[in-house]
Amino acid sequence: MTNRGTKLINFFFPTTCINCGKTGEYLCSNCKTTLTPHPEICPYCHKTSQFYQTCLDCRISPYNALEGVIIPFSYTDTIKQLITKFKYKHQKDLVDFLVNRLIIILQTNEKLNTLINWSVIARSDNDVAIHNNQILISYIPTHRYRKHFIKGYNQSQVLAENIQEKIQIPIVELLQKPQASKAQAKLQRNQRLVNLQGKFILNPNIQLQGHETILLIDDVTTTNATLNEAARTIKTQYPYTKIRGLVIARHN
Repeated sequence: MTNRGTKLINFFFPTTCINCGKTGEYLCSNCKTTLTPHPEICPYCHKTSQFYQTCLDCRISPYNALEGVIIPFSYTDTIKQLITKFKYKHQKDLVDFLVNRLIIILQTNEKLNTLINWSVIARSDNDVAIHNNQILISYIPTHRYRKHFIKGYNQSQVLAENIQEKIQIPIVELLQKPQASKAQAKLQRNQRLVNLQGKFILNPNIQLQGHETILLIDDVTTTNATLNEAARTIKTQYPYTKIRGLVIARHN
């Protein structure tokens, strides 16, 4: 679309703040300050844990496959509206705001920030040289029917690809979902914990060295069932990988 076409669309259909109605952005500068940061907790027991790492007690369980889940925001009404527009109404232009917030929280995570800085040793406008793929981005896959015929795209993939473009971490499609399942958002907590068991498979076209750190991207987490099942699937073949979830918000 040309710049003129974009201006015409903005003139007739102006972007307004979802919170206060001010014209210009989906979330104006004043309303951005009302967003609630999520406390740093263990993804399993929800006790305070620096950098959102899985605590020592929860690491003992063989079922818990995540090293942590990084969460910038609590699931307030404002965040809910932003994610709903992005997730269900194809408002892809919200992705820059959401991705920038995910990148900011990565920059404050000392362990991951060190890996990111070490991985990229050269970059120019058209080229990026990766010295060692010790940190990778992947995402929660969706069944092809839901992706192509219901929603039109995979929101987790959109977030992952935009993060990759901004900070130049290699992205890999580690997982596939050949079987459809019920939407997690429509299920009760106990149903969510079992709904996705066995639904993910490893992509046979991807081979890891086996010691990488993987950022597993999704939009929202509630029970961590989706992220944990995806991580468990990866670790069936790559048990020494370190997998951290990265989501926009956590729904209590």
